[in-house]
Amino acid sequence: MELLDFRSNLNPEGPPPWLADAEEAARTAVAAGPDRMRTGPAFGQAMEACSRRFSFSPGCFVFGEGSNDLLAAIPRALGVDIILVLPPTYSGFQRAAATAGLPLHLHPAREEDGYTLRPGALRADMSRVPGRALVFLGRPNNPAGVPLPMDTVLEAARVLPGHYLCVDESYLELSEGVDPVLAPGRRLPDNLLVLRSLTKALAIPGLHLGFAAAFQAVARRIEESLEARPRNARAEEIAFRAVSDPGFFAGSAARIAEYRTRFAERLSRIPGVKPEPGFANFLLLRIEGADARRVAEAARARGIAFRDYAPGEYLDGSRWLRTAVRKDPDNQKAAAILEEAMREVRGKGG
Repeated sequence: MELLDFRSNLNPEGPPPWLADAEEAARTAVAAGPDRMRTGPAFGQAMEACSRRFSFSPGCFVFGEGSNDLLAAIPRALGVDIILVLPPTYSGFQRAAATAGLPLHLHPAREEDGYTLRPGALRADMSRVPGRALVFLGRPNNPAGVPLPMDTVLEAARVLPGHYLCVDESYLELSEGVDPVLAPGRRLPDNLLVLRSLTKALAIPGLHLGFAAAFQAVARRIEESLEARPRNARAEEIAFRAVSDPGFFAGSAARIAEYRTRFAERLSRIPGVKPEPGFANFLLLRIEGADARRVAEAARARGIAFRDYAPGEYLDGSRWLRTAVRKDPDNQKAAAILEEAMREVRGKGG
């Protein structure tokens, strides 16, 4: 049986229409010889495109092989002593701390607060943290899919002088109605960095691509901390075209919002399944009256893989699942399978 994977949050619209042209341009550049590839810095065209789109100097941007590549480099580049995260959140932040050999401090976001951040409480907690800290914030956050208000993000940076705040906007390109931190004309505090991933938004097999935006001196330190790799004409060409084409992402986000609305409505009609409101291309599901891990297992046996949570992860694995948002036919199939799985597990006593 083929497994339909609702754990992976790729753009359901698939790759952009210009992909074939980008691939051909990259092959042409490689065929022209290494001298042409050495012209200008790596990702130089993409950095210029970022400058035009966001109104910052090209030197404020640095590209890597996806957000995880940049997450591993940022703590080294900043020379911080500790990493702070607000669970439940992306597990890649925890891996970044482990890779850097740094302690991890948890400042849990509360379910009753809608998993949002209170800057005053964060400042009080930070006063007990030794040394210089790097705070990671997801916006929209994974797994809740809820963006922190812009004022909250900027206030958090303001109340953390001497520390760094990295806002991970990896899902922003696929989220309609979310005001981006990284936007034309918006001046950012000098201790704030923004991370964008293009991997999931582009949905191109075998491609891992992302960029960070920061003050030039910080961006260059991040670049120096990245692992040295050969030039990649394919990645550079795709990065340039992706940054130059915000319309592709806006169109995808609008259609995903429609898919998400219909999917959430269908899921909400399943007894014991409560979709949490969200803005991203995934939904967090509260499971009531059944063990969520057993429900996920029953769904996998029927051909649908939902994201469940093991002991030790940030969410109670008995109560929560996460599902990607795909196109309507797949979403309707997933909802029907989830309903069957809930019925089976409840029938066996939970």
